[in-house]
Amino acid sequence: MFIYLACPYSTDDDNLRQERVNIVTEISAKLINLGHIIFSPISYGQLMVDCIPSLKDREETFWWKLDFTFLRMCSKVWVLTLEGWKESRGVQKEIQLAKDLKIPIVYLSITDNLGLQFGTNPKEEDK
Repeated sequence: MFIYLACPYSTDDDNLRQERVNIVTEISAKLINLGHIIFSPISYGQLMVDCIPSLKDREETFWWKLDFTFLRMCSKVWVLTLEGWKESRGVQKEIQLAKDLKIPIVYLSITDNLGLQFGTNPKEEDK
C-alpha cells in the first residue's frame, strides 16, 4: 500500500515552516520504519530545494504537478493534522483530489513525543 502523507507547509514564518518540515520528516521516517510505504511531498521537496536552492523559486504549478502525480498513484492519503491543516490551501487541494479519486483519507494527530494517533475523518463541518 502506497501512502501519500499530506501536511501544511506554506507560511510566512520561516521557523514554523522548518518545524513542519522537521515534524513530517520524522513522522515519515517512523512510518517507513514500521513498514509503511510513504511519500511525503514536504520531505521530498524540501530535500530537493536544499540540494538545488533555485528550485525554491519554481512556480507553484511545478510542485502541484509533481505532488499530484504521486498522489494519484497512492492507495491512501494520510493527513497529518498539524496546526493550520484546515486553513492550508495545499492540504485542502490534496484532500479534494483524494475525494475526487475516491482514495481513502485517514487523519493523523501526533502526541507530544511525536507518536501517532490514527483517527477517523473529521466531521465535514470541522474542515
